[in-house]
Amino acid sequence: MTGSGDPEDTDPISPVGPRLERTVMEQRWEDVTFIHFRYPVDQVQRLLPAGVTVDVHEGAAWVALVPFRMEDLRLPGRRRLPFGSFPEVNVRTYVRTARRRGVWF
Repeated sequence: MTGSGDPEDTDPISPVGPRLERTVMEQRWEDVTFIHFRYPVDQVQRLLPAGVTVDVHEGAAWVALVPFRMEDLRLPGRRRLPFGSFPEVNVRTYVRTARRRGVWF
């Protein structure tokens, strides 16, 4: 899969993700903003490990800056952790492997 951006080359995205065997934590994201930046594919590709390929859209790689506030971080079925609320920023790009599409942080 090259992720060329050509609709003929793009696998459909399933609305159903892989089944989780167990929940490892629970949380809420508040005040989320997704800010996307277009990058040349080769600039992003060289930062990824072998076997992970940039998922191309409109001929470009996309990098997202995602600021949000994490709230009520907890272990499943437990009370909120003492440090369970805090601001966070994720930087991510969209990728493919031979088996699936995903997000690389």
